[in-house]
Amino acid sequence: MKILLAALLALPVAAPTPTPSWAQQGHGPGHNFYNPDESVINAATVGRLKQRWSLTTPARPDTCTLQSPPLAAGGRLVITDPDGVTALTPATGKRLWHWTFPVRSPGRQEHFGQLGLAGDRAIALTNPCDPTPATGKAAYLTALDTSTGAQRWRVTMNPFTNILVIDKGVAVVGNWGGFGNGPQTTTGYRVSDGAKLWQITGYRLDRPVAAGGRLLLRSADDKTARAVSSATGKPLWNTAKPWSPLAAAPDGSRFLVSTDGDGVTSVDAATGKGRRRSRSPSPGRPGRAPG
Repeated sequence: MKILLAALLALPVAAPTPTPSWAQQGHGPGHNFYNPDESVINAATVGRLKQRWSLTTPARPDTCTLQSPPLAAGGRLVITDPDGVTALTPATGKRLWHWTFPVRSPGRQEHFGQLGLAGDRAIALTNPCDPTPATGKAAYLTALDTSTGAQRWRVTMNPFTNILVIDKGVAVVGNWGGFGNGPQTTTGYRVSDGAKLWQITGYRLDRPVAAGGRLLLRSADDKTARAVSSATGKPLWNTAKPWSPLAAAPDGSRFLVSTDGDGVTSVDAATGKGRRRSRSPSPGRPGRAPG
């Protein structure tokens, strides 16, 4: 028996198949809309998809009522509506919990900016969606327990904070300064407890993109860009080009960046060196990507 047991233990054990998830807008911090764990839906099977259930969420007729894309992870489907966040059972659509905005007083209505899932947390970025500066108006970053909907932590931020990406256990948010020409900042909060880990002034997070633990931030004057660590905010490299990230490679090795009116460039995320560039086409002339 001991010999047989030893032999069985020595046999290779197949790794469990990863459960497909979609934890952030664009799938993950790379914002590339590519799910490497999806093995069921493909070109051959997509035509056989059938509706299993549907759900109508509340709506409010104003320009700031924006519903975030549904997210899925850890056996939960998490959606938003004008009143808060809801978790559903993916197989049946059964509601598991609903978190309602705690701030409901006139002039301080919250609206969704971004939503992301990380471990046992759902992180919601909300803001007042009001260009008029006023006392008491703020943006909030709120962490909810994905099992119960209980609020775990909540931090108050500048009302013009409207971009969120979660990477390396850090919720990174971008503040674009608003109409009052306030300082543009990027700030990292620890997902587990909401602790403020770092903040950079003068550079903003343009889009919810991270590549292998790196963020690409654009300067407030739109003249340069800087790569920093998602975990610490430490500068990694700088460029004299006003790059803005569009997405990251699935392996985190490079950024796909855009300079307004100057095409798209593939950039080494570790060094900032360009690899391949697609120029914007001139009038009457097709664009091309050099080899």
